[in-house]
Amino acid sequence: MTEEELSKFLTDNSARIKEAAVEACIEKVRDNIRFGLPSSVQDVVSAFMKDEVAPAVAKALAGEKGAIIAAAVSGAAKIGDELSKTMVENAVKNMTGYRGSEIIKDLMKS
Repeated sequence: MTEEELSKFLTDNSARIKEAAVEACIEKVRDNIRFGLPSSVQDVVSAFMKDEVAPAVAKALAGEKGAIIAAAVSGAAKIGDELSKTMVENAVKNMTGYRGSEIIKDLMKS
């Protein structure tokens, strides 16, 4: 293509070329927003959670520290009680069944 042909082509298609250039620019901006914005938004959300929310939650938890500790102690005691209860039930089952009589016989032999 000669310089003259290229010039004529550009002149004849200038409206379409401008339209395509504008569309390409718009698409580039869309891509930048689609891929760049979520990252920057995530950074802002992370900073907010770290700087604002986490300290507020820590303060609220500190205010309930006694109740939280009491609940944990109570829960631990209940776990111990249930474990003991289950162990006793299992021991009674073992001692009152066939196995129990075998254990008692073995103990009497000693």
